[in-house]
Amino acid sequence: MIKARRQEALLKKGVLQSAVFNSTNFSSIVTDAKGIIQIFNVGAERMLGYTSADVMNKIILADISDTQEVIARAKALSAELGIPITPGFEALVVKASHGIEDIYELTHIRKDGSHFPAIVSVTALRNDQDTIIGYLFIGTDNTPYKRTEQTLRESEKYILFIKNLIEATRTLINSSQIMAVMALRLGEHLRVSRCAYADVEQNGEQFTILHDYTDGCASTVGSYQLSLLGARAVAMLSNGQPLIIRDVEAELLPGDGVEMLNTIGIKAMIICPLVKDGSLRAMMIVHQTTPRAWKPSEITLVQDIVERCWTTIERRNAAEKVAREQVRMRRLMDSNVQGVLFWNMKGLIFEANDAFLRIVNYTREDLGAGRLAWTEMTPSEYAHLDRYGLEEIAATGVCTPFEKEYIRKDGSRVPVLLGAAIFEDRPDEGICFVLDMTARKEAEAAVRNSEQRLRKVIDGLGSNSFLGLMTPNGILI
Repeated sequence: MIKARRQEALLKKGVLQSAVFNSTNFSSIVTDAKGIIQIFNVGAERMLGYTSADVMNKIILADISDTQEVIARAKALSAELGIPITPGFEALVVKASHGIEDIYELTHIRKDGSHFPAIVSVTALRNDQDTIIGYLFIGTDNTPYKRTEQTLRESEKYILFIKNLIEATRTLINSSQIMAVMALRLGEHLRVSRCAYADVEQNGEQFTILHDYTDGCASTVGSYQLSLLGARAVAMLSNGQPLIIRDVEAELLPGDGVEMLNTIGIKAMIICPLVKDGSLRAMMIVHQTTPRAWKPSEITLVQDIVERCWTTIERRNAAEKVAREQVRMRRLMDSNVQGVLFWNMKGLIFEANDAFLRIVNYTREDLGAGRLAWTEMTPSEYAHLDRYGLEEIAATGVCTPFEKEYIRKDGSRVPVLLGAAIFEDRPDEGICFVLDMTARKEAEAAVRNSEQRLRKVIDGLGSNSFLGLMTPNGILI
């Protein structure tokens, strides 16, 4: 009872009515039965740009609504309600006039001619005889929601585009193919006249386009001087700033590259640079043969794609290099021309080719069981050479080849010449190349023995003796 009396008191004082009609967050517009505006609150003034004096008793609400939307609404309601609805104010209030709750979206037109989407709730106002005397329209600006909705749609399109792009380039290894696919997919997605990925030479003065996507214009595959774009563009791109031109004729001055762009028929463009270690290394170039107001999302996408293209190509090039190195290493391992082993700082030899196993007289079963350790296979008198080698490897990554001996499985020794290096990505592991020096040592020993025997013969001859050398043909030298 007390609560009811309080509500009645509030209504009598007009507190609720004042709160609604003075709200700046909602437009409250009251019309008469014919649609002529009678009340226009401060919220409506803020949203529509009119003052109440501009519209009261002067404008029909349908006049500040999008005409095409009103026509479309009349047509849809005619089909829904089964009665002919006249485009105009009737289309805005017909449901409310029949006591049906009506909330819909409608584009309003501001005083300055700009448009904005609104969510409108319509209520019929009746007198004591239940006759409609007017309508109350309460509206909210739907722009933030529309903007969020548009952002979500663009995010979904972006995610789908990137997903499809990754899938399209997943199996490509050749960098030229990757450039071609990236340019094609981005060009089609943005619906532009031309799209290309360009490599910039290390001197930063020239760029090369190997592939481009074109739609209604000529290809620009070839090499070009970066200076053709103009000094301002070169400075911006070199500093990592994208070059955005919406209208070549209106925005560029002579010397800014307008001559080159006119030659190839370009009226708008985006060039997004990729700067690595302070140097311009690549660019994603998008061209349009007509002026175009580029969206921020389009510019962001082009910048993202040039980075993805670079990363993908670098990753593929690295994979290609690793694959080539693996093939070369496998051929070296399989050739068995010299011993090859893989070692770690703990002293373990965890892989080796057959040539090395023959040199040290171990089996592949011994290798698999972890029985080969270069520290244990090295005689103590050569340990200092290993230490010197490891110090050199720690400093430079490789060591100068040196001679030492290994202890074979049967306890005998074998002279070897070896050189070693560590892996860049695994500094605790490395590779070692080993040559069996047995034959060379034996040859050197035989030469020394021959020299010693000859010296003894010479020393045993008297001073009056003659020593000569004769060729196989019997000619005395």
